[in-house]
Amino acid sequence: MSIGALLAKQRVSLGLSVDELSAISGMSPRQVMAVEAISGQESITPDTQRMLRLYARKVGLPDVMSNEPKPPVSANPTMLCPVPPFLLKQPSVTVDG
Repeated sequence: MSIGALLAKQRVSLGLSVDELSAISGMSPRQVMAVEAISGQESITPDTQRMLRLYARKVGLPDVMSNEPKPPVSANPTMLCPVPPFLLKQPSVTVDG
Protein backbone atom coordinates (compact mmCIF):
# COMPACT_ATOMS: atom_id res chain seq x y z
CA MET A 1 0.00 0.00 0.00
CA SER A 2 1.38 3.42 -0.93
CA ILE A 3 1.91 6.12 1.66
CA GLY A 4 -0.85 8.26 0.12
CA ALA A 5 -3.30 5.35 0.18
CA LEU A 6 -2.41 4.63 3.82
CA LEU A 7 -3.12 8.24 4.79
CA ALA A 8 -6.39 8.31 2.83
CA LYS A 9 -7.50 5.06 4.49
CA GLN A 10 -6.78 6.53 7.93
CA ARG A 11 -8.70 9.74 7.07
CA VAL A 12 -11.72 7.72 5.95
CA SER A 13 -11.54 5.51 9.06
CA LEU A 14 -11.79 8.69 11.17
CA GLY A 15 -14.90 9.69 9.22
CA LEU A 16 -13.30 12.82 7.77
CA SER A 17 -13.91 14.17 4.28
CA VAL A 18 -11.20 15.88 2.24
CA ASP A 19 -12.78 19.26 3.07
CA GLU A 20 -12.88 18.48 6.80
CA LEU A 21 -9.23 17.44 6.86
CA SER A 22 -8.41 20.55 4.87
CA ALA A 23 -10.08 22.72 7.51
CA ILE A 24 -8.32 20.93 10.36
CA SER A 25 -4.86 20.91 8.79
CA GLY A 26 -4.82 24.25 7.00
CA MET A 27 -3.95 22.50 3.74
CA SER A 28 -6.08 23.19 0.69
CA PRO A 29 -8.38 20.37 -0.50
CA ARG A 30 -6.17 20.14 -3.59
CA GLN A 31 -3.08 19.58 -1.40
CA VAL A 32 -4.91 16.90 0.60
CA MET A 33 -5.81 15.07 -2.62
CA ALA A 34 -2.24 15.46 -3.91
CA VAL A 35 -0.82 13.89 -0.75
CA GLU A 36 -3.27 11.00 -1.08
CA ALA A 37 -2.08 10.46 -4.66
CA ILE A 38 1.58 10.01 -3.64
CA SER A 39 2.74 6.50 -4.42
CA GLY A 40 6.24 6.74 -2.96
CA GLN A 41 7.87 5.88 -6.28
CA GLU A 42 8.43 9.52 -7.25
CA SER A 43 11.07 11.68 -5.61
CA ILE A 44 9.65 13.55 -2.63
CA THR A 45 10.62 17.20 -2.25
CA PRO A 46 11.05 18.89 1.17
CA ASP A 47 7.72 20.71 0.64
CA THR A 48 5.98 17.40 -0.07
CA GLN A 49 7.61 15.86 3.02
CA ARG A 50 6.23 18.69 5.16
CA MET A 51 2.72 18.15 3.75
CA LEU A 52 3.01 14.38 4.35
CA ARG A 53 4.09 14.91 7.96
CA LEU A 54 1.34 17.46 8.61
CA TYR A 55 -1.33 15.20 7.09
CA ALA A 56 0.00 12.19 9.02
CA ARG A 57 -0.06 14.07 12.35
CA LYS A 58 -3.64 15.21 11.76
CA VAL A 59 -4.89 11.67 11.11
CA GLY A 60 -2.90 10.10 13.96
CA LEU A 61 0.02 8.58 12.05
CA PRO A 62 2.85 10.91 13.08
CA ASP A 63 5.61 8.40 12.42
CA VAL A 64 4.56 7.52 8.87
CA MET A 65 7.71 9.14 7.40
CA SER A 66 10.05 8.01 10.15
CA ASN A 67 12.00 4.88 10.93
CA GLU A 68 11.90 5.65 14.64
CA PRO A 69 10.10 3.21 16.93
CA LYS A 70 6.52 4.06 17.83
CA PRO A 71 5.85 5.36 21.35
CA PRO A 72 3.79 3.07 23.59
CA VAL A 73 0.05 3.35 23.04
CA SER A 74 -1.78 5.10 25.84
CA ALA A 75 -4.56 3.29 27.65
CA ASN A 76 -6.65 6.45 27.35
CA PRO A 77 -8.64 6.17 24.07
CA THR A 78 -9.02 9.95 23.79
CA MET A 79 -5.24 10.21 23.43
CA LEU A 80 -5.37 8.04 20.30
CA CYS A 81 -7.41 10.55 18.32
CA PRO A 82 -5.58 13.73 17.28
CA VAL A 83 -8.79 15.27 15.95
CA PRO A 84 -10.89 16.99 18.61
CA PRO A 85 -13.97 14.84 19.27
CA PHE A 86 -16.38 17.67 18.42
CA LEU A 87 -15.00 17.67 14.84
CA LEU A 88 -15.70 13.99 14.31
CA LYS A 89 -19.01 13.10 12.74
CA GLN A 90 -21.64 12.42 15.36
CA PRO A 91 -25.01 10.76 14.78
CA SER A 92 -27.66 13.42 14.38
CA VAL A 93 -30.17 13.67 17.17
CA THR A 94 -33.78 14.49 16.40
CA VAL A 95 -36.03 16.03 19.01
CA ASP A 96 -39.75 15.41 18.75
CA GLY A 97 -41.67 18.62 19.44
